[in-house]
Amino acid sequence: MTLVEGTNDFSIVSKLSAAKMGYFADEFLGEFVEKPKNRAPLINWGYYIRNKSLELTFEKAVEHYSNRNEPFQVLSMGAGFDTTYFNVRKKYEPSKMTFFEIDLPSNVERKTKLIRRSAKCSEYLSSSLDENAIITDSYKLFACDLSDTVTLTKCLNKHNFDFKLPTIVLSECVITYMREQDSTKIIQYLSENLANSAFFVYEQIVPDDGFGAFMVKHFDKIGSPIHGILRYGTAAEQIDRYIAAGWSECKLFTLSEVYYNLSAEERSRLQALEMFDEFEEFMLKANHYFVLVATKGSCNVVHETAGVRQLHHLDLPPVENTAHLVQEDHLNNTNSELLFRFGHSLSVVDGKVFMVGGFGLENANHKRLVWSA
Repeated sequence: MTLVEGTNDFSIVSKLSAAKMGYFADEFLGEFVEKPKNRAPLINWGYYIRNKSLELTFEKAVEHYSNRNEPFQVLSMGAGFDTTYFNVRKKYEPSKMTFFEIDLPSNVERKTKLIRRSAKCSEYLSSSLDENAIITDSYKLFACDLSDTVTLTKCLNKHNFDFKLPTIVLSECVITYMREQDSTKIIQYLSENLANSAFFVYEQIVPDDGFGAFMVKHFDKIGSPIHGILRYGTAAEQIDRYIAAGWSECKLFTLSEVYYNLSAEERSRLQALEMFDEFEEFMLKANHYFVLVATKGSCNVVHETAGVRQLHHLDLPPVENTAHLVQEDHLNNTNSELLFRFGHSLSVVDGKVFMVGGFGLENANHKRLVWSA
């Protein structure tokens, strides 16, 4: 098993931890975890917002095509022990969906064994005779190297993949682990070969601030470097990447945008689940992850019909005497460290905006800050 494949093990345990605490519902996660662990609240919040970002985008597209009762496909790339197939089967009951799931050999072999021994998962599958894969009419789990598009085409054709059908592609922290030239090739390959497709991508962004640099070093240190982030580090660069590869429409949402567009009721429910005092760090991390939606052909409809919403940061209320928004010396210096802060709170007093708390730079060091006026 490679180090990249090993990131799957941490992720599935963390997802189960969040689900057990009530952050989201997923009854299938326990079938893939032999030794459950309780994660810290910050990790639970992180996996909650990751789940919510895909629920608002990818799952809405699946729901849309399920309700149309017409044939469609899902192509999940590098899924690891992800439970998406079983969850969408239970939630949306798609009668004409074919779900293709591709990963590296070690993960496929291990996942195949876990699925076969699970009575809960087996309810959603017909029999499969392959020893190290699961091939049924509706679910096809098999191994393939995504960087080898020639072999990928052969594998997809072998399992009756239809390149003309509406196809929803899912990539959670997969493209980012591929070499930049290989990830660009697969993005272009999907655009050129899928006539009607919606591509949902979840991964990291913004490598060049304090947190971003720490994030990049962390993944380097554990042997799973995140490739391509230095070249495609901003939202605009990510969107341009997909448009240049042939996708006709593309939107990107940071996880902080997802959070701030939750209902007040949902945020209250989330905050009541367990004691949590690391909101600033949570928002800092949420600014460095995104979900991207790239579409072409008939699947352009998912931007509206499927409920994929354009999410916006909350606007500050109008403040009288705006010359006092920040101290005058900072207004004339757009590089001021005061302005580069994440996870902070704002308070308006006598026409002045006070910035309280958060993380930012102080003397070139990234740290928790107290307040500024």
